[in-house]
Amino acid sequence: MTLVLSRSDGPAFLTDCIAAVEQAFALHADGKTLGPGVLGVHGPGGGFHVKAAGLVGARRYFAAKTQRELP
Repeated sequence: MTLVLSRSDGPAFLTDCIAAVEQAFALHADGKTLGPGVLGVHGPGGGFHVKAAGLVGARRYFAAKTQRELP
């Protein structure tokens, strides 16, 4: 499903995003996260990066971002 936001949706969307980030940092401070991890492999012609973290609670979440880096 694609969500299309209008200009008027922006402020409320950003407010929700900021609140979610603040909550994630508070959970991390309380020891309720799987500590973030970063892996970077560099080589000729680019590299590969993985960033991962998670939340622990009634529902558990795990997220990972992968990225190929070009020169």
